[in-house]
Amino acid sequence: MKEVSVTLDPDMGSPQYSLTDGDIRLKQDVPIDLSGPGDVPNLLPYVLGCNVFTTGRHCWVVTVVGEDDWAVGVARSSVRRNGRRSRGVFSPTGGIWAIGKWEGGYAMFSSPKEPVPMNGEVLKRIRVSLNCDGKQVSFANADSGTVLAKFQAASFLGEPLHPIFWVEGDTKLSFPS
Repeated sequence: MKEVSVTLDPDMGSPQYSLTDGDIRLKQDVPIDLSGPGDVPNLLPYVLGCNVFTTGRHCWVVTVVGEDDWAVGVARSSVRRNGRRSRGVFSPTGGIWAIGKWEGGYAMFSSPKEPVPMNGEVLKRIRVSLNCDGKQVSFANADSGTVLAKFQAASFLGEPLHPIFWVEGDTKLSFPS
């Protein structure tokens, strides 16, 4: 498996985020377009990596700093980048395979979300592993090596894949070089 350095693409991310030298955080002073019903932003708030994967096995580590919600994973190139939030956007049916912290617990972002049991552990470093040819995405605690979740027989549809990231509140994601 080839370990890669993640590079963020400012053109493939929400303007709500500050992208600096290998980390992502939410900007506190950027107004959000609340044009949808129920104050739903019109821009899907996530960032894609510049890295493009079509074949082979790749992995990268993401460090989480903060206690607010976040997600890390893999997305097809055609993933929807704008419009109203709706169920299924941040899931395999929307072209995203991810895990993260959501509403106080850890979850596998599938339809429906599945809890990731942590036995009181707090995730600080996550290893994302992508096997393009085997159509698998797995996530492990990078410190303990414990496998947290695995998507088997993922439907990549032959599309190029990118790392994907999402943060809320004061949480920051960073990528060791």
